[in-house]
Amino acid sequence: MKRTALLIIALAIGSAVKAQTFGEWFRQKSTQRKYLLEQIAALKVYGSYVKKGYKLAQQGLNTIGQIKDGDINLHRLHFNSLRNVNPLVRNYKRTNDIIAIQDDIRTETANSKKVIAKAATLSKNEKEYLVSVYDKLQKDCIATLDELEAVITDGKLEMKDDERILRIDELFLKSQSQYRFTKAFSSEIAIHNIQKASEIKDIDQQKHLYQIN
Repeated sequence: MKRTALLIIALAIGSAVKAQTFGEWFRQKSTQRKYLLEQIAALKVYGSYVKKGYKLAQQGLNTIGQIKDGDINLHRLHFNSLRNVNPLVRNYKRTNDIIAIQDDIRTETANSKKVIAKAATLSKNEKEYLVSVYDKLQKDCIATLDELEAVITDGKLEMKDDERILRIDELFLKSQSQYRFTKAFSSEIAIHNIQKASEIKDIDQQKHLYQIN
């Protein structure tokens, strides 16, 4: 009887302990499930934020790319516009003035070379020197015309209208300087020929006067 009572008490205690253990286990599992569900929900929310963040970032990169492309296109248009010559610049009065001056220089140079070639008063070395000076002048004039052509021709140079006008003005002044040199040099040659011819004539007269052969 006593043993039976102890057994019943032991079973009751064991059942209580077992019931408590299973209860706690279920409660722990329930708590864990609840926690996991909360974690999953939080991850979903976080995931949506991340996804939105990626979308915003992608949109931002696209926008930056579009701005960059647009900026490049604007620069390209700007530089292309600089390569196109405004008709007002092309028809600038100084342009025709430069061409006219250079044509006068060419004519003067050609005539002077003919005079040099026929001049009996000049030695061979003198003729070669004078012709070399004119050749150098002609190269400078060609360079001036080449630069003028580049300034007034589409696609040659990237310059603003005012820069083109300024350069044309500079080429005009340079052409004037080349023309003044041409005229002065030709005049010196002419004077030299006259003086030399006069000297030769005087010598011939002296020879004739004193009957010197």
